[in-house]
Amino acid sequence: MESGPKVSSILTPDQREYLRDKPSEISKANERVKRGRIRERIKAGIGDFDIVFNHLEARDREQLTDFDHESEFTTADREEELRDSQIFAEGLMSMVAFASQCADDMGIEVEDLFQASLQRMPQIDSVDVTVDQQRVNLFGSDILQGRLEQVEERFEAREQVTTLEMQMLFNQGRITSSDVEAYFEEIQ
Repeated sequence: MESGPKVSSILTPDQREYLRDKPSEISKANERVKRGRIRERIKAGIGDFDIVFNHLEARDREQLTDFDHESEFTTADREEELRDSQIFAEGLMSMVAFASQCADDMGIEVEDLFQASLQRMPQIDSVDVTVDQQRVNLFGSDILQGRLEQVEERFEAREQVTTLEMQMLFNQGRITSSDVEAYFEEIQ
């Protein structure tokens, strides 16, 4: 995926090299500029995922992950496809890990981030995940319902609740937009 024709991506080739190698001979001013541009591109790229998620056709998404072209490829082509699929899979895992770090930095519980993300996927009714070496079903589970009850209790007591937690309560029909308005009026 790194070779071949140039394509747009979140980072430029120079920015990739900078992040990987962190040259010591760069001035502090130049470093601040580089880091600022990298942050801007990452923010823009993350914003684009909302458009991609909501508007990219399923057939295009499926072609992104289609790394199995057995018949017409030579051995070298198959090796390149395997490398590309591994790079793609590692990129997806790093993307999820980065999203988790950002959520944590924003004060959003990672579990809430994943729950909210899964709720945006209408074709998925249930997802099993491993948490602390136990399989947990996220939809309809006692753990999730218990978590929502705790959040709802904090909301009703006018204790600190994140906007993502409020969104989860709202999506589950536990609070209304009037309840949210009242919450913000009372905590100010």
